[in-house]
Order: sequence, then structure tokens, then C-alpha cells
Amino acid sequence: YEIIPQGKQGWLEESRYQKTPAAKGSKNEYAFVKVRYKLPGQEDSQLMQQAVPVGSKPLDQADKDTLLALAAASYAQALRGGEYNGKLSWRDIENMVQKVQGDDPFGLKSEFLQLVRTAAGHGGTSGPLVKE
Repeated sequence: YEIIPQGKQGWLEESRYQKTPAAKGSKNEYAFVKVRYKLPGQEDSQLMQQAVPVGSKPLDQADKDTLLALAAASYAQALRGGEYNGKLSWRDIENMVQKVQGDDPFGLKSEFLQLVRTAAGHGGTSGPLVKE
């Protein structure tokens, strides 16, 4: 898959079997998502498509699933030096993970919190912990 902002060139080569249509989006959309899937035992795929409207809300109003996804993406970026994390600190990432604690039957959220705390103890944004 590839995410291409409106008006930008993608990284992937043009499709071998079809030409990419010209962008039809509007300034009121962040993206247009198309997903095809097949249910077990079925031969025909189903298409789901949905525009992602422009809009945002404060981080403190985000639901727990969104916070967990943001924390995971921010954690991964911080491990690589945090170039795209802006002013987000290790403490901010830890706070996001703490807010999603609760229902955790397999202990994965608490394990993730420990990973964030461990990584934060290695110098935070002084440089990437993972070499390319």
C-alpha cells in the first residue's frame, strides 16, 4: 500500500495493468480509502471506500484506540531519532500509553508502557536507538 497526499507524487511505480486516474479529491478530504476483501469461502471480493474528511480535535479528546496508535507510531519514530515527532517528548509518549491502560487481558499495553519507559531511559531524543 501507499499513502499519497493530494497533489504529490507517489513512490511506487505506476501500476502495470492500469493507469492511475487523475486526483479527484477536494480540499475537504485528507484521503480517499479503498479496501478490497474476500470473506472465507467466497470468490468475489467486496469493495469498501470512504473519504477521510479534513478535521481534527485536541489530543485530549482522542479515544483510547487513537491514543494507542499515536503512541505506537510516536514511539517508533522516537526510536529513530524523533525527526517527525515535533515537540513530543518521551514523557508525552509515556503519558499517552498510561491513558490507554485498563482492559489488557494479555498484558500487551503494560508491556508497551515498559518498552516506552525503557527507551526513554536511553537518552530520549539524543539520537536514534535503531540504526538503518
